[in-house]
Amino acid sequence: MMQIQHFEKGVLGVVGHAIGKVLRNGFIALLIGIVVGEALGIALNPTPGLNAPNLFVHVAAVALGIVLAFGVAMTTALIEAIQAALAAVRTVEGEARQAADTGLRDVEQVIEHKEPHP
Repeated sequence: MMQIQHFEKGVLGVVGHAIGKVLRNGFIALLIGIVVGEALGIALNPTPGLNAPNLFVHVAAVALGIVLAFGVAMTTALIEAIQAALAAVRTVEGEARQAADTGLRDVEQVIEHKEPHP
């Protein structure tokens, strides 16, 4: 029972870390998207000067930020999932190799200690 609890704690830690990375990267991408959208709105303003951008520029900047944040968050989630799958494969491979080596040693011991029949 102790190993299962240790395994669950490890899995929850990895999942929590992955969710944290997804949220952090998505939030950073959201901010970058909004800033870039606002900068493009100001740069492409047909009436240059100190005129404030209209509401459409703000809405477009937020939309750009949301789209960029979604793309970055999904890419981060995919990368984390692939890394977790590779780590799980390595762990299972190590356990299987250890079990096979133990079984092979047991079979060798049985063969060595077996007395020949007449």
